[in-house]
Amino acid sequence: MGRIVIQMPPGPLSPNYFLSISEQLGFSIDKNEQDALMPMVNQLLSSFKNLDPISSSQRSNKSSSSAPSVDPYNAFIIQFDPTPTTAPSGILDGVRVAVKDNVAIKGYPLTAGSSILSNCIPAQNAILVDKLLTAGSTIVGKTNMDEFAFGPTGETSYFGPTLNPINPDYTPGGSSSGSGASIAANLADVAIGTDTGGSVRIPASFCGIIGLKPTHGAISTHGVVELSRSLDTVGLLGSNFDLLRKILGVLLDEERPHSPKSQVNFETLKIGLPDSLYQSPVLPEVSKPILDITDNLNENGANVTTIDFPKSELSSPIWMAISMGEIYQYFSQEIFSQSSDTSLLSGASLDKLDLLSPSLKQYLLAGSQIMSYQDGAVYHKALEKRDQVRDSIDNLFDNLDILITPTTPTTAFEFGTFSRHTSPPINYNTHPFNLSGHPAISIPCGTANGLPIGLQIVGNYEDEYFLLDLAESLFESFRN
Repeated sequence: MGRIVIQMPPGPLSPNYFLSISEQLGFSIDKNEQDALMPMVNQLLSSFKNLDPISSSQRSNKSSSSAPSVDPYNAFIIQFDPTPTTAPSGILDGVRVAVKDNVAIKGYPLTAGSSILSNCIPAQNAILVDKLLTAGSTIVGKTNMDEFAFGPTGETSYFGPTLNPINPDYTPGGSSSGSGASIAANLADVAIGTDTGGSVRIPASFCGIIGLKPTHGAISTHGVVELSRSLDTVGLLGSNFDLLRKILGVLLDEERPHSPKSQVNFETLKIGLPDSLYQSPVLPEVSKPILDITDNLNENGANVTTIDFPKSELSSPIWMAISMGEIYQYFSQEIFSQSSDTSLLSGASLDKLDLLSPSLKQYLLAGSQIMSYQDGAVYHKALEKRDQVRDSIDNLFDNLDILITPTTPTTAFEFGTFSRHTSPPINYNTHPFNLSGHPAISIPCGTANGLPIGLQIVGNYEDEYFLLDLAESLFESFRN
């Protein structure tokens, strides 16, 4: 494919223009917010120049009525007692499942971590919820999350941040923060999350648990609040591989939903180590234990090769252009217009738009510009660019079975220390595989300064069971 040249959006937004578009979107910003947001939006818009090359704050305390004492980490927005109706028995009988609160459960609030959705009570279950209930699972609650699933730290929920059970002073990762914390704290056996840019794998890495992002589109997103319709992927978090196999089978509608673990022969494995995903901003203390593991695999017969990889710094602006454009489209269709009383978000409170997190306001403002400039030229070019990323990664699997990378560039960090513009990009190693749609799993592989390190394994399309089997075998090998 030839070189793609992207015409840039207009230059930096002026204060007056900035105020004008925020008013058009239905929320106001004061002078302090303007001074903080305007440079961030302008910086985001300028970052799309990178598409040309080819190669938190706590805003509310959770109410005492929805914060039972059995949830010391603020993992849940609501816990069920009694639970939603379950089948008398089934393959998931007795399995406690936590569900991220961007997934519809009939008769219960669907907040997506936002005050503007506090009155949204879905009339129907999401398809995945019906499957879980039919299989006999017990849904124990709806988990806390970054507002509208936009955020990698778990700090932007209207209901307050989720704490990391490993160390409550540290972020659990987002946006599926409550899903990750519920597993790490043993408040659920399996948790449902969504992964648009790493939002299942990041909490898995930071909380020292397993996080699986299946192939894009493998699990239905019907009844799930959108962040980015072309990138959103339902994923699973847990600490037991066998349970994850069971849940996966139920959600994939497999004829044999419980696939037993298959034997993995490491000596026949062809493993790729993407060079750029082990380099800065990935910290050496995060890369080292993973490289030690792959060295051991190589010594024991596996074919381990360092490979050239599409530069991850190019993935980020592509991902942002797509997700910003699509969340703005979603808000326009489902919230701003309120055109249908049957919409999943028909109860959204437009009078609470001012309570949106600053980061989400920033995202919507940038998205409005992406979709308005030359009829969405930047958005459509980003889609073309994503196809190139997908093809380049897909081609790697012509000669490889898996890719192994660090899941995140760092371990978990203290609350209040993350900045999108000065901190290492948390989703540096996860973004590319959301763009390509390949399945990926994060497993704990060690610690640095007492905090978990995640190892990411990426497989070919629809290889979810193989990834689970391989991950379990690998996990057992370096624990012995």
